[in-house]
Amino acid sequence: MFSRLLFSAAFVSVAGTPLCAATTDPPCSEQVVYADAELERLCLDVAYGPHPCQRLDAYLVDSDVPTPVLIELHGGAFWSGRKSSFGSYLDDGTDSGVIELALRHGISVISVNYRLSAATDANCNPVLLSGTQVYEPAHAFPTPHDDAALALEFVRARAASGEWNIDPTRIAAIGSSAGGTLALGLAFRSTGNDFVTARVATTPRTARGLRAVLALLAPTDFRLGAFELCPGGERGAWHFGATDLVSFRTDPLVLARRAAASPLVWIENSGVPREVRSLGAYFGDPAWTPGDVSWNGLPCTGATGPLALPTANPHAAAFGLLLEDALAAAGSREPDTLLIDLAACSNVGIGAATESADFLAGTLGVRPGYALSARSSTNAPQLSVFGRFEPGSRVTLWVRDATPGAIARLHLSPQACNVEHPGGVLVPGGPQATIVDLLDVDDCGFVSVELDPALLANGPLFAQVELVEGGPTDVRQLTGAWWLE
Repeated sequence: MFSRLLFSAAFVSVAGTPLCAATTDPPCSEQVVYADAELERLCLDVAYGPHPCQRLDAYLVDSDVPTPVLIELHGGAFWSGRKSSFGSYLDDGTDSGVIELALRHGISVISVNYRLSAATDANCNPVLLSGTQVYEPAHAFPTPHDDAALALEFVRARAASGEWNIDPTRIAAIGSSAGGTLALGLAFRSTGNDFVTARVATTPRTARGLRAVLALLAPTDFRLGAFELCPGGERGAWHFGATDLVSFRTDPLVLARRAAASPLVWIENSGVPREVRSLGAYFGDPAWTPGDVSWNGLPCTGATGPLALPTANPHAAAFGLLLEDALAAAGSREPDTLLIDLAACSNVGIGAATESADFLAGTLGVRPGYALSARSSTNAPQLSVFGRFEPGSRVTLWVRDATPGAIARLHLSPQACNVEHPGGVLVPGGPQATIVDLLDVDDCGFVSVELDPALLANGPLFAQVELVEGGPTDVRQLTGAWWLE
């Protein structure tokens, strides 16, 4: 078990200049359970900078080896929101959103507060004037991005020093809405005073050690012609240094900030680090492509939709499709957009959360036994698996694009050699121990099985999942083999 320490840390700016003297962390709670995940420590309100909003919460998973890390950045249009508010992460109300699943996969989570474009007090609560937030011009773009980068460097320093049992080489970022834009910034934005010319730096960038970024409902293009604000939404302009819609649409400096704050501009001007994988999650029809995006939107009349730009909807699916297209053109490794059809089934939230969490597990190298996701060829079903494979535990499988009523089969083998069996080869495989017929795939793509402890009584098993559609001749091997331990 990783030793528990109370320690001090110096704040370091993005450029490496000390911001203030060392300070002592508040006490952490030890050996606690959060969202059914066993934590070594839960550390709240740890300061990563001198401002009251430069605080983070650390959910450190109990592990004998350093864990991967997920940096979480909250949403709220850059003027509201708080750390550790995880309800917006595709949660269907069962405590099974992306954050909870990531923790159960064995990924530590660091949730970050940052300076907002609304004024805040000594506890990072909004300052109100006649019940309304007050604009804080000093904290407009790029301040939240700078804070996110500072928090990431703080976490990397804790990992490198061994003070937290986390792996500095396995870091991902996640955010919803404005937080998604900040998460993309950790991977793809250059630092510096880049809002003056509306161009980001063209020098080669690094991803600051990030392996993956998961952006949920993130706006990716704030430029004139792509994004608009309608009457009543003026606070959304604060991030760009504007207090009214006229300056938001016409002020040259504000327009420069809008461009410089846009992930599509970062990618177009400076490219991307190839080592970073990205997934965007938006609501829409899975059949949509970037070619379906229309540039004839009328955002303040209601005559608009999720594919119409300009738009007053910062969560529009068009932003995800264009992001994927731009990343692919820039050479990013396997960029993807998960379009979530709200009409598909009642549990669409948990389905999307499962695939999102499995994406994180796969890119962060979480060992088999915690999570597995497999992508087949085009138009073939796609499978995700989550849950700890322990005796008596329930394994839940999520099959995307499978036919309702299809049967999933779990093949188990205790040996380590290639052996033929119905439906294909179990690899590494061995003499087949059993085939477990799971529940029918429901309209949401869920099947599940509760493992019998007797299956694991004699040690680990190799396993493989197959989907049977339309009879014995239509058997699709959805996964390679992995360990059940």
